[in-house]
Amino acid sequence: MPEQRVLLVALLLDLQSDARDRAARSWASRKAMIAAYWSAVAVYSGHLARCLGERRGRRPRARFELVQEGFPDLVVEGWEAASTTYSVRREECGLGARDFPRGTVKLGGIAIAHVSYNGRIWPLHEWEPNITPIYDNRGPSRDSG
Repeated sequence: MPEQRVLLVALLLDLQSDARDRAARSWASRKAMIAAYWSAVAVYSGHLARCLGERRGRRPRARFELVQEGFPDLVVEGWEAASTTYSVRREECGLGARDFPRGTVKLGGIAIAHVSYNGRIWPLHEWEPNITPIYDNRGPSRDSG
């Protein structure tokens, strides 16, 4: 159970960071209501993360890892680094989509997402036409506010 708690704390802190970025972009675009929403999401996700985190000393940080068959596992700093590392490996080996193995992103040793051939990061469940990637390496999404 403690590993799920660490995973949940890490995901809440990731949500907090993403929400802060979206709030800043919304304020810059003069979209006050959307900015206020994302600011509240950032605050509450941070509070929840602190409530679930370890109380004594510094809490252990879950590590993002990129795991891929035929390659060494690498610790990465987050979604963007996992996507970039996967894409660099793909370009260096020159294999096509059929032959290049899909990557898995693990957080604290628990698989949480997979990386497709194009470098986008998706939830673990099966792909569906309307699913949104967790991380899209094409740039910032246009629906952020």
